[in-house]
Amino acid sequence: GQVQLESGAGALEFTADRLPILQRSDRWMLLSGKGQAESGWTHLNLQAGFAVDAGYIEFAESLPPSLSDDVVLVEHDSGAKEGGLRVTADVSVDLGERLYLSAMGLDTRLTGGLQIRMRDGQPMTATGSVATRDGRFQGYGQNLTIERGLVNFQGPLDNPGLNIVALRKGLPVEAGISVGGNARRPQVKLVSNPDVPDPEKLSWIVLGRAPS
Repeated sequence: GQVQLESGAGALEFTADRLPILQRSDRWMLLSGKGQAESGWTHLNLQAGFAVDAGYIEFAESLPPSLSDDVVLVEHDSGAKEGGLRVTADVSVDLGERLYLSAMGLDTRLTGGLQIRMRDGQPMTATGSVATRDGRFQGYGQNLTIERGLVNFQGPLDNPGLNIVALRKGLPVEAGISVGGNARRPQVKLVSNPDVPDPEKLSWIVLGRAPS
């Protein structure tokens, strides 16, 4: 591409072929794709499409420290911000078939795709869904099989909808957990097939037998 030094106006095109955007022993990822950008000294307009060739992401078993719900952070604005780069972006991401996640008891392959949008002064949004494949989850001291694992994005990137069911398989009563709602307010409940009372569901999950 090219950029005019006098005005900053530029037009760029780029292509990525198995680009390593993460290169750690516990987190690595290769991307391929292409896109274009129109730029100036104060703005950047980006359109691109990427596909994950392969990747592995591992997180610690415990959640990082966080503030209590009753703590409120207030950002002090000392005045209007001058300068800076205004970014507008439309980026599609195809997760492909070889992206693996290991995090807090969850081991699975991820598939699906997202359309990510960024507008100046607005939070990043996403449209699309991510699904688990051949996933397992460690819960209640057992390895649960993920029967359904969908994370649906339709708005803010940090608050997707959840549609997850994980069961302890191979028993007369296959019991487990269901997670619905969204990331900020998840709704967790016990489920089983066939349906039995909650104390019995818990017994089948933990002990592998009925309470009697």
